[in-house]
Order: sequence, then C-alpha cells, then structure tokens
Amino acid sequence: MQNLTNLVKNLLVLFILTAGNSAQSQNQNHSFFFTYTSDTHFQVNKTPKTSVAKGLLEIGLTFELTSEISFNTNGFFLHGQSISKSFGDVFFISSIDGRNTARLQNFWLEYAPQNSNWILRLGKQAFDDEFLVTKKSDLFIHGAGAFVFTLPNSSPQWPIATPAALLKFSLGSSQIKTAIYLADTNLTNEAFNLNGLNFSLAASGLLSMVEFSNTLPKIDFRVGLFNDSNRSKYSSINDQRSTTAFYAIAEPLIYNNLKSDFILSAHVAYSRVFEPSTAVIDYDARLALFLDSRLNHKQVRFGFGFFYPHVGQAVSNQSQSFLGSEHFTEATFELQLSKQLQWRAAFQRVMNPGAPEGLNQPNGTFLVSRLSFEW
Repeated sequence: MQNLTNLVKNLLVLFILTAGNSAQSQNQNHSFFFTYTSDTHFQVNKTPKTSVAKGLLEIGLTFELTSEISFNTNGFFLHGQSISKSFGDVFFISSIDGRNTARLQNFWLEYAPQNSNWILRLGKQAFDDEFLVTKKSDLFIHGAGAFVFTLPNSSPQWPIATPAALLKFSLGSSQIKTAIYLADTNLTNEAFNLNGLNFSLAASGLLSMVEFSNTLPKIDFRVGLFNDSNRSKYSSINDQRSTTAFYAIAEPLIYNNLKSDFILSAHVAYSRVFEPSTAVIDYDARLALFLDSRLNHKQVRFGFGFFYPHVGQAVSNQSQSFLGSEHFTEATFELQLSKQLQWRAAFQRVMNPGAPEGLNQPNGTFLVSRLSFEW
C-alpha cells in the first residue's frame, strides 16, 4: 500500500512539472489547474471548545488530443484531521473531508464531434461532477449540502470515482444527460480503494442515471431518475433489491436589480426512493436562499439553507440503536478576495448528529472558515 501511495504522489508531482513546462509553452492544446482548500471547524457549544482542520490539494490536467477528442485527469492529496469523525457526524460535515491519502480521481476520454450537439465520455468518473450538484448549492460547506442524499453509500461520489460511460445532449437551453457508473463497495469504499487505482470492471452493481435540465430567464430546473443495483448496501438494510429514486431541483430568480448588483434567488430540491425498504435515506427535502451582490467592488455571495435527509423505516425497524434522522442548517458567506483567492465563513447547526447509527451525540453548533486558492 505504501508503494501505491508513493506512486500517486509521484504522479501529482509530475502533474506540477508538466504544468510548469506548459505555462512557458505556446501550445494551447492543454490546460492545467491547481487548487488548495483549507477548512477549520470550531464547535462552539462544547466545553472545552474544539477545533479541527483539514486541507485538500488538487491538481488536474486536460489535453486536447485531436479537435474532437480530449483527455482529462485529476488527483488530490488530503491531510489533517477527520472533521466528521471528530464530531460524530454521519454525513461529511465538510465537503473536503475524507481519509488522508493521495488519490487519483477522474481519468477519462471525451469525444465531442464537431458541429454536433452531443458528447461521449468514457473512463473513471464521479456522478456528482455532472448530476444533482448546481453552482448555487455548491456554495455550502457541509458535504451533504450540495445535493439530495438518497443515493446508497455504494454510489461513486467525491472523493471516489469509478469506471463509467456518460452521454450528453444539448438542445438549445435544455440538456439531457445519461450515465452508467460501476457501483461496488470494493471501488467506492475509501478503505478498500484508498489511492483510487482500482480500475476493475468487475462490480456487484451499476448506478444508472438520467437527468433533464433547462435554463430559462427566471428559473433553472432539473429532474432526474437513478437506479442503483448494488447488493452490498448498508448493514441494516435487509431488502437487497435495486434502489430507484427520482429527484427534482428548481432554482427560481426572485429579484434582480442590475443597477445595484443585487440578485436574490432560491434553491428547492426533493428526492424520494420508490421502495423505501431498499434505502437508508428514503427522502430528502431542502430549501435555500441566495443573495449575490458586491462589496467594495468585490463579488460576495450569501446562502442560507435547511436540509432534511430523512432516515427511513428500513433502518429504524432493523437497528436497535436507531435514534432518528440527522439534519442540519447552514448559513454561508463567500468573498472573492482576488481572481485566485476566495474566503468563506459559515455557521452550521447539526441536529441529531450520528443518530442513524445510534450515536447519542448532542446537537452541534459550528463556525467554519474556508480559504481556497486556485491557479
């Protein structure tokens, strides 16, 4: 395992060296990104007050192999303390939380025919790169704040990616996406696939997704379906049938004053599993408001959301330690300090942390600081 870790770390160093050479090159057929994000969580309703810090270094490369074919890959290195485990949170209380490791994430080829309205992507991918997450909902720091959370734990979401095929069609302001991802705990469990180098095509199930989205002048919306046929699910789930659910997301524009750069909008999302006995979270409902404006000529954003991923009877009927559903609220402020530097401050209130697993934790109140640098 140590050899695998060293290999991935060497790949990340190679990415940096390649990017350094490309920055001096006149060749425009490749691009590079480098980001570093640090989170610090303070639990203020605990004596003594507790603070936990986490850092994420992410590096990625895109090559245009031909006018129609491109290659994309990225890797990251996580370090610091586990924020969620420190506070007993079932969900990732930070969207950059995870095991400390160097990991290869995305690794795919994309075919985009010229003068066409579709693209095909093949390779190692995570579903939340394309589905469910919106630019508005991605403002929140809590890991479960970005999208409705009814998918099983075998689904490939950050920080995990699995072999997949994705097809996208663009029809004016509308878009249709469909994809199939390998869904297997041997691929999606961080402990089993620590460095992301397991490219096995042998999986116990598939995650199939389809989504329709449309962008209108005063509202963006998405509707989608997914089916996860993986049989290795949560230990408390006896019903091993496929998990099938729908979701709907609407982001209406409430008020827009162009003269004062004042924009007020909302995010409303709901997802429900058709057969609740097959899933841990049988439905998820959330509501958020966003304010975009300027402060001293700098872009600022503010978001406030309430999130309720409901733990269903499939767990409560089987688990003697079940204590209820964990849910949370978050208020987040974002300030764009410069083109490369961004700062977020957040207030989080987590109710019933760890309850689905019988962890009798007190409600948590957190102050969060996130600093992000991108190059």
